Amino acid sequence: MKNKILVGALALTIMFAGTQAFAATITPADLSNRIESMYGRMATVMDRFDDLITRAQASGRDVSQAQNLLQTAVAKRATLKADIDALKAMFGTATAFTPEMRTQVTKVKNDFIDLKQTVATVRDYLKTALEAYRASHPVTVE
Repeated sequence: MKNKILVGALALTIMFAGTQAFAATITPADLSNRIESMYGRMATVMDRFDDLITRAQASGRDVSQAQNLLQTAVAKRATLKADIDALKAMFGTATAFTPEMRTQVTKVKNDFIDLKQTVATVRDYLKTALEAYRASHPVTVE
């Protein structure tokens, strides 16, 4: 899981690099595709956490705080999706970036970072809760 988060962080760094060389090689359409791909991967991770929370609740574990954190992440994901849609509307058939597009890209980048931090908090909480549950319910082999 850490590798996926690190790869995501690396992708964010590459995607939003501010160098002129990078900016000259990427088009708005390319960036739009990359953003949609990253959004899809984040949605998949959040869906997995939702399934994990559901299974944990079914087995009697208290994961209410993780559920609350995940709901916060879902709200942030909705904000991110709205910002992505606004950015895609700006892109249209553009072949070069305008200052308004760059401002919106920065906003989307910051939303991604905020969502990623919230999802990492959910992951850390679930990991801690699972370890505590395993410590209090040792498996015995007879």
